Amino acid sequence: MLSDTNGKQDVYEWQRAADEEACEEAGAQLFVASAGGCLSLVSSGQSPKDSQLLDASEGGVDVFFTTAASLLPQDLGLVDVYDARAGGGFPQTPSPAPSCEGEACQGPLAAPDDPTPASSSFEGAGNVSDGVKKKRPRCAKGKARRKGRCVAKKKPQRNGANHKRRTGR
Repeated sequence: MLSDTNGKQDVYEWQRAADEEACEEAGAQLFVASAGGCLSLVSSGQSPKDSQLLDASEGGVDVFFTTAASLLPQDLGLVDVYDARAGGGFPQTPSPAPSCEGEACQGPLAAPDDPTPASSSFEGAGNVSDGVKKKRPRCAKGKARRKGRCVAKKKPQRNGANHKRRTGR
């Protein structure tokens, strides 16, 4: 079955064949008994304008035609000249990767441009204070400051012996 749906002039290939079975063996699309052979659509059959045959090689291996249909994804829908070749033509370019959404779009993490920590390279006023240093209150009598806290001073231990006195013999 042919996919000619535009109602415009299209380019076809005709090949002599005795019956429908011969057309199927040849890979043709449609057997037309009144034409004495097979018909195959060369243009897309979906162009908004008429497609036209320009030329064909002597053996019919190459067929040149124009069409406004975009036969390849990279065509912009303008009128283009195509070369339909027996055995195919150029491979289609791969379609672009689908766009990603959400967290799938997150690329690999990149290292920062400057690995130096900000505080070591900082130049400026730094922490701003009112210029008055707060003095800590003195510890009470008999106490000393240890690790920021006031604690009782250690008193020397007396064992009752006077170390300056000599013992007798």
